[in-house]
Amino acid sequence: MVTGASTANLAVILVDARHGIVEQTCRHSLIASLLKISHIVLCINKMDLVGYSKDVYEKIVEDYKKFATKLKSGIFSSFQ
Repeated sequence: MVTGASTANLAVILVDARHGIVEQTCRHSLIASLLKISHIVLCINKMDLVGYSKDVYEKIVEDYKKFATKLKSGIFSSFQ
């Protein structure tokens, strides 16, 4: 991921709705942060497999926000 992302301006972080935020999600977000990628898109995939549950969606968003505040670079400060 590092080689491909070294010149990127945007990172897409893909989350499986069935599993939520996992170690790989955090690892890729940390790499994006270390590379000072200024824009992050959080994509939640496979919502159909969780019945398009709003609760599942909101939990993933909340978990990611909580994780993102731990990153030092501040690139996630405008995450909504």
